[in-house]
This record gives sequence, structure tokens and C-alpha cells, in this order.
Amino acid sequence: MPAFKFNPIAMRSGFLIFYLLALVCFGSFASPLKRATPADIETLINRLTDEANAAASDLADFPATGGSLTQALAIHSALTTLNSDLESGVTTLVATATGLSEADGVVVVDEANNGLTPALLDIYTGINNFPDETLPIGGIGALLRSDGNKLQSDSTAFYNALKALLPSDLEGSLRFPNPPIVQPGDPNS
Repeated sequence: MPAFKFNPIAMRSGFLIFYLLALVCFGSFASPLKRATPADIETLINRLTDEANAAASDLADFPATGGSLTQALAIHSALTTLNSDLESGVTTLVATATGLSEADGVVVVDEANNGLTPALLDIYTGINNFPDETLPIGGIGALLRSDGNKLQSDSTAFYNALKALLPSDLEGSLRFPNPPIVQPGDPNS
């Protein structure tokens, strides 16, 4: 019986075939980002608006005294989800890369200015008015202010990505919701 002979060329060929098969099999799962249509962008803004309105409502409903840790952590969870979805939205908008028509741009600006922007402003107001000292465990207000600061960063990135898709004559009409998050002891509070 002949002894096995090591053949480096055959081994490299086998590895190359395995690599190509893996690339074909797994490459189908990792498809490039889908470009968003104007309808997709409107749906995205509406979904973000719904999430922001829910978080703002939770903040507004938090009692000035007697609020629970569970309620506060639910608000934190809602803000974390909103931040994550804003980040995903930026990725979607950047992948779109093609500008919106004048008519689509007007609709998108209207959706953002009359839906998402007021909801985000309500969140900032709720965070700035959050009654941190009424909870039995301190630090929740600081956690929510941290969420608010991240929300400012993520919403600015989202609005900048959205602005990049607008016709130049509509860019100035997009309202950015960025009031400061007031820190405890701040003389401006």
C-alpha cells in the first residue's frame, strides 16, 4: 500500500474550494443594506415618533412622589430602545444615499417636524423634570439624564442623515430637537 504523500498544492486547492463554498453559503445571509424608499423613511419616522411619544408619556406619567423603581427602569428601557432604533435609522438613511424628491422631502420634513421633533422635546422636558429624589434608590435621574444625552447625540445624527437626503431648499426647514439636558445643581435649571 502506498504511503500518504503530503501535497501542499492539493491542500491549498481544497482550502480554497472550502472557502469559496463558505463564502457563497454565508454570503447570502449578509446581503448589503437595502436602500430605503421615501415610504420606508416615512414609516421609520412614524415608528420612531410612536416610540418617542410612548417614552414621553411614561415620563409625564411618573408621579412627583411615590414613583417606583420599576416605572423608572421601564422609562430607561424605552429610551434605550429609542436610542438603538435611531442609530439603526441613521444606518438606513446613510445606505439610501440618493436624495428625496421635492414632494417626498416635504412629506418627510412634515412628518419629522410635526411628529418626531415634538415627541423628542417632550422627552427632554420629562427628563429635566424627573423627580430623582423621590425614589428609594438614588441615581435613576442620573441614568435617565445619561439616556437623554445619548438621545441628543443619536437624534442629531439621525436628523443630519435625514437632512442629507433633502433637496437643498428644504434643508433649513428641518427642525432639530436639541435642548440641553439639565444636570442637578445646574444654575440654569
